[in-house]
Amino acid sequence: MSLSRFHRLAAVAVLAVGAAAAAQAQPPMAPPAPPHGEWQHGGHQGMGREHERMERMLDVADATDAQRKQIHDIMMAAHKDLQAQREEGRKLHEQGEALFSAPTIDAQAAEALRAKGEALRDAASKRMLKARLDIANVLTPEQRLRIAHMMERQHKRMEEHKKAMESHMKDMAAQRPGRPASAPQ
Repeated sequence: MSLSRFHRLAAVAVLAVGAAAAAQAQPPMAPPAPPHGEWQHGGHQGMGREHERMERMLDVADATDAQRKQIHDIMMAAHKDLQAQREEGRKLHEQGEALFSAPTIDAQAAEALRAKGEALRDAASKRMLKARLDIANVLTPEQRLRIAHMMERQHKRMEEHKKAMESHMKDMAAQRPGRPASAPQ
């Protein structure tokens, strides 16, 4: 999972809790944004865009400094918990590589690894849901609603952009000589 995807899922789902009870399939790959004003000094340089997204959501919610700190603490605790799960996931991956590069494949061992991976993803999903619920409890219903409205507007803009790009790609394909517009790329 990419860094930006983690923050989008965590921030969006956490802050728009009413519609976001779905579980995260995999653990995040990077720590969440620190509270307002700590970004450049907290050792998290390079994640500025994600921090800006989180800050925009908290700005839309008109979150207080105390709420921002609580949310930061919740996200950092979740990150710490998930860090150990990521390490365990890396070990499972290495075990899987060894298993499938062996002269003889042990089907039972492969199934055991698969089951461990599923259990690990489920634990990560539960931990992220706990963080989402904890953050939702920091925000008021009105704040969550403001964020949900912002996310709805962003989703509509992304859908419009997607449709425009699809239309543009069809137009480009139709202009290619010797290829019908419906031909595979």
